[in-house]
Amino acid sequence: PEALVKFINGYLSPMTRIVLEEGGTLDKYIGDALMAFWGAPVPQEDHALRACRTALRFLEELETLRKGWREEGLPEIEIGIGINSGTMVVGNMGSDLRFDYTVMGDAVNMASRLEAANKLFHTSIMVSEDTWKRIASQATGRRLGSLRLRGRSEPVRVWELMALRPPTPQEEATIARFEAAVDALAARRVQEAEAGFQAVL
Repeated sequence: PEALVKFINGYLSPMTRIVLEEGGTLDKYIGDALMAFWGAPVPQEDHALRACRTALRFLEELETLRKGWREEGLPEIEIGIGINSGTMVVGNMGSDLRFDYTVMGDAVNMASRLEAANKLFHTSIMVSEDTWKRIASQATGRRLGSLRLRGRSEPVRVWELMALRPPTPQEEATIARFEAAVDALAARRVQEAEAGFQAVL
C-alpha cells in the first residue's frame, strides 16, 4: 500500500500543477483519477480550449513520468481523459456537516462516460461534440463515431483530440479517409469500412 500511495501521488502531483497552471479548478481525486473543471468560480470564455490543452499536457507529462518509472522497474500506465462542455450546477454541495465546492449535472456525467469509453477505442483523449465545436477551428482530431452512453436515449458523436493546431494537408487527408470508414461502418458496410481502416493504417 505504501508503494502504491507513493506511485499515485507521484502521478497526481504534476497533473494537478498542470490543471492549476491552465486556470482549472481541481474538483476532487477519485482513486487514481482527478476531476477538474473550468469556467467557475471565475468565468472563462476559452474554458474548452483550456481543458483540451490540459489534456494534451497530461500526455506529455506522462511520457516524462514513464522514463522514471522504467528506471525504477515500475509499470507504465495508460490514462484516459474525457472532456465535455455544457451547462452545469456549481457550488457547495454536501451536508450541513461537510460540503465540497463541486459541479453536478448531465454535462458532468457525460465527461465521465467519455473517459471510460477511451478503453473501447484505444484512445487517450475523447471529447464530445459540444467541446469539439468550440475548438475545431484550432485543433486536429478525428471523429470516432457515435456512442450510446448510459443514461442517454440519443447517441452522441465523439472525437479523439490529437493536437491544438490545424491539421497538415497530409493529416487532413488521412483523417478524411478514417472518418469515411467510420461512416461506412455506421452504415453497416463492413467490408468498405475495413478496407478504409486498413488504408489508414
